[in-house]
Amino acid sequence: MQVKRISQTILAGALGLAILIGLNVLAAKQGWRWDSTKSKRHSLSQQSVDLLKSIPLKVEVAAFFKPEEGGRDAVETLLKLITQANPNISFEFIDPDRSPFRTKELQVTQPGTVVLSCAEKREKLPFPDEEKLVNAIIRVSSARKSKLYAVTGHGELDAAGQGEKSWSMLEKSIKEQGVEIQPLTLARGETVPADADALLVMGPQNDFLDPELKLLSDYFTAGGRVFLALDAMQRTNLDGWIKQNMPLERKDGLIIDPVSRLVSGDALTPLAQDFGDHPITQEFVGQMVLFPTSAALAPTDVAPEQAAAKKNPMMPQAQSSAAQYLARTLDQAWLKTDVSQLRNGAKVELDPKADLRGPLWIAAAYDAKTAKETKNPMGTPDKDDKNKKMSRAVVVADQDFLSNKYVNLAGNLDFARNCINWLAEREGLLTISKPKPANVFLTLQPAQRLLLTWGPLILLPGAALALAIGMAVKRRRSK
Repeated sequence: MQVKRISQTILAGALGLAILIGLNVLAAKQGWRWDSTKSKRHSLSQQSVDLLKSIPLKVEVAAFFKPEEGGRDAVETLLKLITQANPNISFEFIDPDRSPFRTKELQVTQPGTVVLSCAEKREKLPFPDEEKLVNAIIRVSSARKSKLYAVTGHGELDAAGQGEKSWSMLEKSIKEQGVEIQPLTLARGETVPADADALLVMGPQNDFLDPELKLLSDYFTAGGRVFLALDAMQRTNLDGWIKQNMPLERKDGLIIDPVSRLVSGDALTPLAQDFGDHPITQEFVGQMVLFPTSAALAPTDVAPEQAAAKKNPMMPQAQSSAAQYLARTLDQAWLKTDVSQLRNGAKVELDPKADLRGPLWIAAAYDAKTAKETKNPMGTPDKDDKNKKMSRAVVVADQDFLSNKYVNLAGNLDFARNCINWLAEREGLLTISKPKPANVFLTLQPAQRLLLTWGPLILLPGAALALAIGMAVKRRRSK
């Protein structure tokens, strides 16, 4: 009888083990995965999966790693996830020491390099993460390369420098997405280059010449795309150009944000956590963007009855049909119209009669397609109008958030890149960095700490000893 029970136990254990092994093999073949980490560090983001599934071309990836090279396992796991999302993408690992011909052929000079090839296009990346690798796959499989022009000649932020006032970090990040950026002096040309996907105006300090404004207007009204970052402390005639060409205006003053003082230590650095329903910000739930020293924007095409219904008629908060807010402050913020109080070091308080209460628009997007659509005599939209490239603009009432000093804070970099990608109709590259693994702290009450300390040392052994003594006493009495 005892032998039968032992054999049944062994058989049940062997059967259970066989089932587990079979399920593991099946999961490996089918690519089933379950990522239990809070930050999903072992999975691709849903946006990456959607982008990869949309690629119809074959992309070959060659990863040059030595067998014991650091970072190999992470890249291999990432490549396996990518090939599971799209079977058209394949990869292989190559030891540069054992395959000198392939290494020389693909011009690889150091281990840890990943080479992506699609048709005749090729790109190299050193130790890529998910964002860089997915964007590189999109670039090599894309038919053309986007081209941006940064307007110069008016004291704009410099992309060539490395100091805090430069925007070289943002420029480098945009170029890593396969975008070419060149400087452009409007005063020297008769037209904006035909291959411009968008113009970047990064914090001008001086007025534009009339011929420059005309060039800008001609380009914009013909379906051009413009990114405008304004210096909150410096007024230029570009403010008037914005009001003339789109339903937006800049308000005088600087934003005071008491909530931001707790985060950045400075009430003059408004914190944006309220983002509009727009492709640029659709993934910004739970994110925040810091705008050091910012002015405020307001739509100009809101109906009077809508504006009157708001808390502050001077700053209508309704979502415009043509201009949409991308980022705005919380209710506690206000726009200080008398900037002289800030210069004098006086205590800054809200003046209900002169100041504008929040929420305040800091960044806004304008799409002419939603503002005006040509109709034929039958009252239906024209087919030619639908196919026409419509004007787009992003206006931000601050330029400092683009600089090297601030661009890597909070979600500043992602916000700036998303704005520029939307202008250039590269919505597929709108990315949000995956959340970093969270530091989870377990807080215990004094009684809980005592239980965890003395439980394994005294309580559990004591309970086992008491149970053994009780069983021994019971057996002796039964005899």
